[in-house]
Amino acid sequence: MHAAACESLLPYLRPGARVLDIGSGSGYLTHVLAELVKPGGKVVGVEHISPLVELARTNTAKSVEGRALLDSGAVEYVKADGRLGWEVQGPYDAIHVGAAAAGQNQVLVEQLKAPGR
Repeated sequence: MHAAACESLLPYLRPGARVLDIGSGSGYLTHVLAELVKPGGKVVGVEHISPLVELARTNTAKSVEGRALLDSGAVEYVKADGRLGWEVQGPYDAIHVGAAAAGQNQVLVEQLKAPGR
């Protein structure tokens, strides 16, 4: 599933890109996305379950590379309602939604750069 998500977003995951990861869970995909947008990129993981936000931070910090991403601000995890996105860090080149959605969320679409995905 994570590989398919990365593959579909790959054209937008270039150095310096800004990415929003809705439903970041354990932080695995957020970390992978951050590696794909280095150098100069930024990935924000949004999760509504507090223990998962902490788990993602802990998991990312387990590796030297992950700790560097956190320390530099290239990866950030926030507790928020993913349906609202995270406008303060946008606009984004790509937004990944790791949850079922009934349809296209216009709030998230408005946080995309053109021609983002």
